[in-house]
Amino acid sequence: MDLPSVRPATLREIQLHYNYTGKLANRPSIGASPGTVDTKTVVFLIVCSFIVLENLTVLVAIWRNHRFHNRMYFFIANLAMCDLLAGVAYLRHVNAACEIQIADIHVR
Repeated sequence: MDLPSVRPATLREIQLHYNYTGKLANRPSIGASPGTVDTKTVVFLIVCSFIVLENLTVLVAIWRNHRFHNRMYFFIANLAMCDLLAGVAYLRHVNAACEIQIADIHVR
């Protein structure tokens, strides 16, 4: 059974998505030179990186310490894993938005 080929998202589709969500049309362009990232984005990236590292620390602590192998700590590990995955997804989303901004894509 042959699987249908999945083509990667084209740059135009990504532009249409960000334009539909209002991310390209409403971004500040006055005084910002191409290739720069605003300080709010940098702060979000730093905070989100700390969140990912903290959740990794919780997961490693529960995995390494055998006293933490009970139901309550497995629940805490589950919450840490969910928060870690949400943080990674947010980091990827912000990085993709930065790449589009750095590439200076303008949809008209």
